Amino acid sequence: MIREHLRILLPVLSLAILLGAVFYLQPRAMSYFGLNLLFNLAIPVALATVAQMMILMVNDIDLSIGTFVSFTACVTATLVQDTPVLGYAVLLVAIAAYAGMGAIIHIRGLPAIVVTLGMSFVWGGIAVMLLPSPGGSSPVWLRSLMTLKPPLVPLAVVAPAVIGLATHLLIKRSSLGVLLQGVGGNERAMERSGWSVVRLKAIAYAIAGLFGVLAGMALVGLTTSADANIALRYTLLSIAGVILGGGEFTGGRVSPVGAVIGALTLTLAASFLSFLRLSPDWQIGAQGAILILVLVVRLLVIRQGTHEMATTQGAPMQRIGTAVGFMGTLVRRPWIWAYLAAAAAFAAIMFASGGQGAGSLVYATLTFASFSAIVGLGQMFVITLGPGNVDLSIPATMTLAGTLALKFMENDSTLILPGLLVALGVGLGCGVFNFALILVLRIPPIIATLSSSFLFQSLAIWSNRGLRIKPPEPLAEFTTSGTLGMPNVAVVAILLGISGWIMLERSIAGRWVTAIGQNLRAARLGGVPVHAVRFGVYAGSAILAATTGFLLASFSGGANLNMGAEFMLMSIAVVVIGGCSIAGGNSNIPGIGGAALFMFLIVSMLNSYGLDAGVRLVLTGFIIVAVVIAASRRSHSA
Repeated sequence: MIREHLRILLPVLSLAILLGAVFYLQPRAMSYFGLNLLFNLAIPVALATVAQMMILMVNDIDLSIGTFVSFTACVTATLVQDTPVLGYAVLLVAIAAYAGMGAIIHIRGLPAIVVTLGMSFVWGGIAVMLLPSPGGSSPVWLRSLMTLKPPLVPLAVVAPAVIGLATHLLIKRSSLGVLLQGVGGNERAMERSGWSVVRLKAIAYAIAGLFGVLAGMALVGLTTSADANIALRYTLLSIAGVILGGGEFTGGRVSPVGAVIGALTLTLAASFLSFLRLSPDWQIGAQGAILILVLVVRLLVIRQGTHEMATTQGAPMQRIGTAVGFMGTLVRRPWIWAYLAAAAAFAAIMFASGGQGAGSLVYATLTFASFSAIVGLGQMFVITLGPGNVDLSIPATMTLAGTLALKFMENDSTLILPGLLVALGVGLGCGVFNFALILVLRIPPIIATLSSSFLFQSLAIWSNRGLRIKPPEPLAEFTTSGTLGMPNVAVVAILLGISGWIMLERSIAGRWVTAIGQNLRAARLGGVPVHAVRFGVYAGSAILAATTGFLLASFSGGANLNMGAEFMLMSIAVVVIGGCSIAGGNSNIPGIGGAALFMFLIVSMLNSYGLDAGVRLVLTGFIIVAVVIAASRRSHSA
């Protein structure tokens, strides 16, 4: 009971301290109008955070909530405004689709992180089809609702309080809430007690979809228009808000009131930094520092009984007898479906082009897929460590390493090797920092790497200053040319993949990584140096990200601040599509390459048929989900 009370008290104290600091810096903010400005966008952020909380409560995670809120915003600003009946029907279908997604994830045993990633393309594609460019308008009633001025306290404060109270009553004071928490606490026990876990997960996802719809509508009511990318940042904000509010990634342990307060804290952080007159270069990093500080305070007050999450899930894939035959063995390997899907996409492109340009397509595919494969390799080792282990700092590490390395070389060809060492050193430093947050401060890996990514990005912004420093000519030529018909960056990726395979399959260190992912406690009791192995994995992931940033900056003619943006979700996608278990303890190197090839070819295939951007995104999402389902079906039958 004490821990439950602290779970709510700590977010309240964090928000109070931050609010007090804002009032100290800007006394005029201590007014009705000032509070309304400070928490202007708190309502949609709070609603999106509650939606994410519903998914985390049943031990899943939703990477599509940002694009889903954007989609519902576009529907509200177009269909609801012009044809209300159709608009509301579409929103109801979207909620039903969310419920169906939850049911399918459970029935097929699919990784929610990849299914929701695929659906993020679907929601984003539909949003683009509805609003190719920013526009639309808010329904009059919605605008009037969101601009209400209740007495004494502004709506931006009242509404989140009501949201927090309503969700608290739903989760903590109703039989349905108890059952949903039971699914997160012990799914198998719930099934043995006669409850339908499929139905309960569908309900949890449906409630998440409802809150996502409300978030999109609230956002349109505040901004009066919509955009297909209006809420993309809500995905990470919602995860951070739940954790800041006292939630955890496993066990069904969440705090509805704390989640809403976490959302308010994140909303207030931006205003606080602007009042500090902090340079824009450092504001992103300062938000990460605030996130870390709040979690450190939480750690000091609530000492966890265990240092890491342990799991018995993710048992290694059983070996298939040789009597089945070589082809049978291949078909039963989950990662083979990534290669088959890549081959099918290649064949479709050749059909559309009449067989022309096969050689150039192969060359381009090997080149661009290599970048995804290298970062995917590092992400694979992190995910293999077990549930909750994901590195979200990969894009920022890439950007920082590429920027500092090119700035150090200053187009001097004699400094290429030292420049590479600078990039690797930056990667090592990022990895050490990430693991320090995880081990010393006991911050969950997802939040630790998310927070550190803000700091790394601020360092990159400060050092880059908007300049695009060109790489030395020999380095640029190396990354854009090939050897014996093979792109040089692909050669690097293959060599790194072989090294990773040897380490994973033929060394004691690789066995230690797998053992930790399969059962952390058993690994520790068996004498595995858990901390040393985990440090090596996080450092290795950051070094591989830095290597990719160095190569990509040289390949593209210079480092830019957004060059790593697409690789955060891409690195996760290639790991799971490649046949690795998101639960940890089960990984493979070949699948990373196949998935990287597939992800590039699927985009090329849709482009070759001249489809609109929205249609391409929708089809990409459905194809990703289909490949994951196919791989899951085969792995289950094996």
